[in-house]
Amino acid sequence: MKKISLMLFGVFSCIFLINLILAAPYVIEFNQIQDSIVVKETFPDNQTKYYNEPEILDISGNNLYFLKRIIFTENYPEVKIRINLDEGIVIQSNQVFPEGYKFESDGKKISIVWNLKEVKSSQTFAIFVELKDTKQDISVYIAFFLGVLLAILVFYLILDKLILSKKRQIEKQKIAEKIGIAPVVKTESKQQQSGSEKYEYLLDAEKKVIEALKQAERNELWQKQIQNLTGFSKAKVSRLINNLEQRNLIRKINFGNTNKIRLK
Repeated sequence: MKKISLMLFGVFSCIFLINLILAAPYVIEFNQIQDSIVVKETFPDNQTKYYNEPEILDISGNNLYFLKRIIFTENYPEVKIRINLDEGIVIQSNQVFPEGYKFESDGKKISIVWNLKEVKSSQTFAIFVELKDTKQDISVYIAFFLGVLLAILVFYLILDKLILSKKRQIEKQKIAEKIGIAPVVKTESKQQQSGSEKYEYLLDAEKKVIEALKQAERNELWQKQIQNLTGFSKAKVSRLINNLEQRNLIRKINFGNTNKIRLK
C-alpha cells in the first residue's frame, strides 16, 4: 500500500511538472541597444539563450526600421514576443505590424508586446515597426544653441575690444591736449614708402606679373599660373621672371620641371 502511494505521488508530481512546463510561455525578447539588437529567448523549460542580430534594425537618419520574420520550429500553447526600445526611441506614426500588439512603458522606455496562442511548428510571424530617434533631434538643437552662444560671445569680445581701444585713444588725445602736446600722426615708414616706389620704373608687362603676385594667396604663384593670368606666352613669362629676379623683386623656387614664384 505504501509503495502504491509513493508511485501515485510520483506520477502526479510528474504530471504537475509537465503541466507547469507546458503552461510556461515561449518568450522572445528583442532588446535594442543603440544601433544593434540583442535577442533573448526563454523556453518553456526555463532555459535561456542570448545572441546578437544587428541586421534586424535598419537605420536611415533619425528613422529606424525594425524588420524580423520569425519561423517557429515547435508547437507552443503560448508565445510572447516583446520589443524593448532604447530610451529616446518613439513609435513613428503608429507604424506597427501586425496588429494585436500592446504598448508597455516604465516611464522612460517603450515596449511593444504580442501574445500569441496555439502556435504551430513552421508557422511564421513577420514584424515591421517604424521608429524615430528623438535623441538626435535634441543633439541638433543643443549644437545649434551652443553655436549661437559661441557666436554671441565672439561678437561681444570683438565689440568690447573695439570699444576699449577707442576709449584708450580718446584718453590719450585728452592727455595730450592737457599737457599741450600735439597728437602723433602715424606716417608711412621708409620701407612702406619705398615698397610702391620700387615698382615705379617697371615695364607694363612686369607690373602685370607683380600685380598678379600681390593678389595671390601668400603672394606666390606657379609659373604656369602667371602665364594663365597674364595671357603672356611661356617664353615671355620666363623672360619677365628672370628680369624681376635680377632686380631682387621676386624669388624663383625650382620644383622639378616648373617654378614657384614668390614676391619679396
